[in-house]
Amino acid sequence: MRPEAPQAPEVARPDARGAVSRDAERIGKRCAVRNGGSRGSPPWAGYAGVMRTGVAGLLDVCCVVVFVAIGRATHEGAASLTGYLGTVWPFLVALGAGWVLGRVWRRPEVLVPSGVVVWVTTLVGGMGLRALAGDGTALPFVVVATGFLALTLLGWRAGVRVAGTRKGLSRQG
Repeated sequence: MRPEAPQAPEVARPDARGAVSRDAERIGKRCAVRNGGSRGSPPWAGYAGVMRTGVAGLLDVCCVVVFVAIGRATHEGAASLTGYLGTVWPFLVALGAGWVLGRVWRRPEVLVPSGVVVWVTTLVGGMGLRALAGDGTALPFVVVATGFLALTLLGWRAGVRVAGTRKGLSRQG
């Protein structure tokens, strides 16, 4: 008995008119899923999703880092690096918790629920960790943190939404 030769991988090929058959569409979808994309997405879609998630995470971290930097510069001048790190860590930990609790990596640029979950978790968790660490959570600080974190963590997401809406409108026109 002769062993079977390995089969060539299925490839989606258009016919003479350039049309792709249903079988070819099915093959393309299966390849996309195998390569990290979702059904109906091209094979490189998984990479784009990772990039989108990474950029969103970096933007969120930058929002928190800038919030703490402005606050420390306003109140303590050129304070030490250890003082800065002592102030920023509770908010960064809470930010990470927000990403996990809200499973934000799935749709990080969405205002609701991703943005709201990240904002509330970063604010409440950051203040809670500060209190546990023996640092201050005075009412004016909470008010400023609420406003700044809402403006930045929700603001960039709102900007993405507006830009996406305008992009969609320009395609229609």
